[in-house]
Amino acid sequence: GRRAQKAKKKKPISLREGPNNSIQAVGIIEAHVEDYDEMFNCLERGSVCRSTGSTSMNSVSSRSHAIFTVTIKQSSDTAGRADGPASENADPNFAAGYTDKTTRSVITSKFHFVDLAGSE
Repeated sequence: GRRAQKAKKKKPISLREGPNNSIQAVGIIEAHVEDYDEMFNCLERGSVCRSTGSTSMNSVSSRSHAIFTVTIKQSSDTAGRADGPASENADPNFAAGYTDKTTRSVITSKFHFVDLAGSE
């Protein structure tokens, strides 16, 4: 009934100007995922929420734009090269010339997949 209709109603997404002339998207959903299946589930959930309608070229044409952004972060730790002798707390299993300090490197990639309404 009426309650089910209210539950299905989508919240509007709006763009606003934030501090320092930044753009903020209000009403979007951000999810942390660990694997492909979880990411694909997010994509499917977003697709279900899109408005559709009929055109002369396509009986089920999207009537809303969609942006699906995937951010991938890869991090790794590497043992540092010693400029001098290792500290007295150094791990004796390290090869000569390496310290007990590690360096964390992070590589971040961002992909934006965009589907414009009625762009078939």
